[in-house]
Amino acid sequence: MALRNLRAWMKDERVPKNLATQLDSAFIRKEPFGLVLIIAPWNYPLNLTLVPLVGALAAGSASESG
Repeated sequence: MALRNLRAWMKDERVPKNLATQLDSAFIRKEPFGLVLIIAPWNYPLNLTLVPLVGALAAGSASESG
């Protein structure tokens, strides 16, 4: 589902123009914000770890190892 909807989630969102931005192109561009920490229980199914991970990767979060 995340792969199917990724293009729609990333699409620029048009916003209404006012007098000051009449000649400009006004839109909201979604960009990755930073790192995400996913905390999951060790004794629960793997699904509780993978669902937030898929969402974080689809949102464009970076990963840091070290």
